[in-house]
Amino acid sequence: MEASSSLNATEVAHPLVAASLGLLRDKNTPKAAFAAALAGVGALLFWEASRALRLATTQVTTPGGAVADVSARPDTIVLLPILRAGLGFLRGIEPWVPGAPVATVGISRDHTTLEPRIYHETLPPLAGRDVFVLEPMLATGGSACAVLERVRAAQPASLTLLSVLAAPVGLATVHQTAPETRVFVAAIDEGLDARGYIVPGLGDAGDRLLGT
Repeated sequence: MEASSSLNATEVAHPLVAASLGLLRDKNTPKAAFAAALAGVGALLFWEASRALRLATTQVTTPGGAVADVSARPDTIVLLPILRAGLGFLRGIEPWVPGAPVATVGISRDHTTLEPRIYHETLPPLAGRDVFVLEPMLATGGSACAVLERVRAAQPASLTLLSVLAAPVGLATVHQTAPETRVFVAAIDEGLDARGYIVPGLGDAGDRLLGT
């Protein structure tokens, strides 16, 4: 898997990411296939973003009775999907980190002002944790930054944002608001239309995920 950095983000280049992105962009992709592709991209982005995780070392006894030194997944990970579309990422990532706490923040967007409004928030203790914010569409960056500001206040050990698509203005907003945030995306698109949607984009990820 290759990754390239541009516009303060890491674009993850992988044949499966590219193929899944093609399905996500296609307006004719059925709901189930869209959900599967979204989960797959989430897993692959998490795979790349988790390279920096600090592993622990422990010992186990093998079925043959031998003792082996092994690496253990850290217990510091917190997954934070932004509702609704972030749930599509969560499905692909959770199998890699079973038992990791899941925080949730629900945000709606005023279609006139494009300003975010938080209507739900459940956050476990985040201090000293490695927090992965799951926001498939980084358009204006308003929703992501509203969450990043709350997480930063809790003083996590690290902060990572995963998105399928990002617009340059959204990346700039994140970099200005929370410059320490690592951002991993499948692609950086051209920009936004008059409604604040990413162009060429893939539509409303939450609506397509849930069939609404």
